[in-house]
Amino acid sequence: MPTLFPGSIHYHATYGERAPRHLLKGLLAKVARSAFTVRQEASIAYLTRYVIDELADTGRLLLVDEANLLSRQSFMVIRDIHKQAKIPVVLVGTMELLQTIDDFTQYQGQFKRLFSMTLNVTEEMDETGDPLYSIEEVRQFARNNGLRLTNDGASEATETGNIAGWGGLGACKNLLINASKLTDARGARAIRASDVREALRQMEGAPGFERTKARRRDGGRKVAAA
Repeated sequence: MPTLFPGSIHYHATYGERAPRHLLKGLLAKVARSAFTVRQEASIAYLTRYVIDELADTGRLLLVDEANLLSRQSFMVIRDIHKQAKIPVVLVGTMELLQTIDDFTQYQGQFKRLFSMTLNVTEEMDETGDPLYSIEEVRQFARNNGLRLTNDGASEATETGNIAGWGGLGACKNLLINASKLTDARGARAIRASDVREALRQMEGAPGFERTKARRRDGGRKVAAA
């Protein structure tokens, strides 16, 4: 993404900072060309205008991660930035984000029409039969984090990482790091499937482990290691 859009802006939303003022202050910290101190009395309109002026016609991409956590007013701020600064915006989030976009009661379709494309990765996965992550992607991910996997360990980690809503590669990293501690404890060099399962059991507890296994049985896809 940074290659396609030089100067791309990545804003990670959090539930505690879902209001417009927090969004704008976070964006200003990333886009302001000079030191900018937000006055306590500064209005949302003033802060929005400042961000728009900084981004106007720059062609920079604004990517908002965990956008489903933002308030309705924050979505309106993003809409104004997109329309007036004329920059592309990508929103990433959970199913709640799609529900917000499709809410004609709140937005009367005005928000929906701004989107040139929406993608539900779980629907795409169901239609194509392909997993979210291939086993080679998980292997490379492990190598990037200094971890080694056996064939069955790679398959186990990939199948777990591909459970829709489980947490993807971010959660998979924590799982593999914990599994590597078990590997170290038995003096081995590579993470086995049994290490991955035991690490998952320790992370989620017995009830959570059983729920994850059930979700995997219901919607998982087998991944073979060559």
